[in-house]
Amino acid sequence: MLAMGRGFRLAFARSEHPSVFSHLLDEVRRLLPDGDWREVELDPASPDSVVTQLERAAASDADGVFVRGLERFIDLRLDRSAALAQLNLNREHIGATLPMRVVILLPGFAMREVMRYAPDLWSWRSGTYHLRGDAADVSTTLRALGEEGSWEVAPAERHARIEILERMMMEMREGRHEQAAEADALALLARLRLTYSNPRAAAVALEEALPIYRQIGARLGEANTLYQLGRLAMTARRWELAARFSTAAYEIYSAIGHAEWAERARQQAETAAASAPG
Repeated sequence: MLAMGRGFRLAFARSEHPSVFSHLLDEVRRLLPDGDWREVELDPASPDSVVTQLERAAASDADGVFVRGLERFIDLRLDRSAALAQLNLNREHIGATLPMRVVILLPGFAMREVMRYAPDLWSWRSGTYHLRGDAADVSTTLRALGEEGSWEVAPAERHARIEILERMMMEMREGRHEQAAEADALALLARLRLTYSNPRAAAVALEEALPIYRQIGARLGEANTLYQLGRLAMTARRWELAARFSTAAYEIYSAIGHAEWAERARQQAETAAASAPG
């Protein structure tokens, strides 16, 4: 599509890993060095509409633009997206003012929302592409998704991160992956699910992560998972189970030299045991 000459052509490329999109643009510039390939970052904080931000690309003489950031205009808690509706309404205007290749880069959940809320724009696509990440991309994405505390992230962003992690889990289970990455993704998914008051779903993720940590000998990951399962059991007033999880976490923390967390786990175990009936 990129090498087919000038004129408007639209494509969508999805990946759960922003680093993959950076690799893609680098590769396009390497393979098509005579072309002028630009990157456009859409910003929901800008006073300009999403269409106006796209129009800025038309001011250049680029052969193609790679558009990032559209997912930041989507709030999955709502049943509509004003930005996507605007793109859909202005489909012909966009095609007329952007006489170049346009590749919209976005995670899977955002592509689904484009299909739902911008069907006319979607129908103009010349191609769709699914780009999977390698182990380094997975590690980079997990680090980025977990770098802020779950409660500090805005609700719309938390919901988006849950969708991204769930899609990452599907991809990892379909192909080759590092088990540690799968366990870390599950642990992070549990944290985010808790912010939506979904302890059962959080527990399911932790219960899936626990045997993986044990299998690969990741003692700290195992201890953290046991501690969190203990907290969830206490919330459910399952005191004996909470005491058992917390004691197991305490023993591992103590064995690997994490004194502060060992003390927290000990106190949690004592509280759970004291709260048990009889």
